[in-house]
Amino acid sequence: MKEPPEWAKTLDTLGRPSKYNWHEWLDGQTHLLVRCSEEHPESGGDYETQSRFFRHTVIRAAEKRGKTVEVIWRNGRNFDDGRDRMLITASDKVIEFVKAQSVWLHEPLYT
Repeated sequence: MKEPPEWAKTLDTLGRPSKYNWHEWLDGQTHLLVRCSEEHPESGGDYETQSRFFRHTVIRAAEKRGKTVEVIWRNGRNFDDGRDRMLITASDKVIEFVKAQSVWLHEPLYT
């Protein structure tokens, strides 16, 4: 099996439904996540916890799925609605092997 079946993509590592849409958010595209507002719960949002803590949750979720993730977040005081914003972009982990190049001396060793 090259990739998990569709029904398994929304489960966490213990087989429970995930609280967050990791299968969508970690798909390689850049996603804008908005923190829920305590003052205006009707406006919705993507996460409830403080952004500084949720950032670590995003990083751990990516690591569990064999991905690296870039996370950029801005405090809600920068926006009219007062809600934090977070941009996440995930990518597959790439292991790079660096080949050692041997250097041949073209000068005679003895003169």
